[in-house]
Amino acid sequence: AAAAASAAGAPPVVATTAGVGAPAPALSESCVVMLRNMVTPDELDDELEGEVQDECSRYGNVRRVVVHTQEIDGEIAVKIFVCFTEPSEAEKARQSLAGRLFAGRTVHAEIFDQSRFEAGQLNG
Repeated sequence: AAAAASAAGAPPVVATTAGVGAPAPALSESCVVMLRNMVTPDELDDELEGEVQDECSRYGNVRRVVVHTQEIDGEIAVKIFVCFTEPSEAEKARQSLAGRLFAGRTVHAEIFDQSRFEAGQLNG
């Protein structure tokens, strides 16, 4: 079949083992931004996800917002994960939100590994 495809001008079919021991995609390909230091555990409410989605929609199409709490060094940290449709949208949001003041706190924004996000591995 590969010879026939080559004869027709198409590239030959090559078997790959993508996903088997392959490295994770580069963070530049991730559609997920992680926001930290935006809110404290005491400020969590039912409206936060919607507010973050509204705020982040100016940077692109927001597919999903996940609010996650985690204990770090005896303190409860709140991480907000925003999943966009395109990596360029996530990068635009990261650039705009990193270092921005929100309720008197400096927001930390970074691109987060999309495969970890999709697997629910939000700690770390």
